[in-house]
Amino acid sequence: MQFNKWNNLLNNSFVNNYQLPNYLYEFQRQNSSIFKIFEKQEFIEKFIETFIDEDLDNFKDDAELQEAELNVFGEMIRQEVEAQPTSYQDGSNFDYKQLTNGLLYALFLIVFFFAKNSDTFKDIHEAAVFFINQIDCKGVTISRINLRSEPSFSSEVLLPIPKNSVLIIYDESHNGWVKVKVNLNNIDVEGFVSKAYIRRLE
Repeated sequence: MQFNKWNNLLNNSFVNNYQLPNYLYEFQRQNSSIFKIFEKQEFIEKFIETFIDEDLDNFKDDAELQEAELNVFGEMIRQEVEAQPTSYQDGSNFDYKQLTNGLLYALFLIVFFFAKNSDTFKDIHEAAVFFINQIDCKGVTISRINLRSEPSFSSEVLLPIPKNSVLIIYDESHNGWVKVKVNLNNIDVEGFVSKAYIRRLE
């Protein structure tokens, strides 16, 4: 597998700008019908024909997936979703509108990587787990701070976090607050901290 090439894709500016969300885990669990689409050999073959056999196979270090290609991929998913009988959707009640650009890009990279390395992963779910583990963004606290239940100084304090603690950072969409996960005493705790008191790790 071309891990250097894969890391370049994960770390390009498109990925960083969208701050791919931590709900990808939950999305995978709740929307099994979407991942069943990716398990279909016909879909993978169409994906390869559309993207991998064309110029998108020649990613450069700073390459970014363009909006036009993203729209084509989204349309492929929409057509498959609409073609599925209700009984095939396992009651997941999937709403196509859930596919934001950031999530659509994440799904594209999962399918792209799975299609290129299908002999390495037993199924698309295993490739998705690999992807999620690769996009964890880490940071460190620059002072002692409080982990809070909501993105507000008035919210409940869950626990204090010592200076120089390593965090997993999920996103930055809360008006100067970030959702994080911290492991203290071998227990993972999620909450919010002010981004003024953390520094991202490269």
